Amino acid sequence: MNNCVGKVQGLVSKLHAVRLVKSPIREPKKFRKTLESMQLTKINEVQIMKNTASVNGKLQQVIHLVDVKPVVFKPDVKPQPGQPIVTDDGCVLGFTEEHFVQYVEGKK
Repeated sequence: MNNCVGKVQGLVSKLHAVRLVKSPIREPKKFRKTLESMQLTKINEVQIMKNTASVNGKLQQVIHLVDVKPVVFKPDVKPQPGQPIVTDDGCVLGFTEEHFVQYVEGKK
């Protein structure tokens, strides 16, 4: 088990970038349902999740199927039109942490 999910050099990250790296086809149904609840249904799909106890519990169940990295904010780098604001390695372009959280919660 990875006990330091969300920790980088002793610091705790508020947000995780979770990427599905292995197919859950031959995994138990419990693991597939966990991935569906986290909205990870396609290989290389990235979801940004808050660092909470419930999310960390889900991640520990499927840690062998996903790649978890802390979210890094780069407000000075503007994304090109049509380019996603979140890269595959968990960098958020053009937003500060506060603005990104407001943006995400406004979309719900």
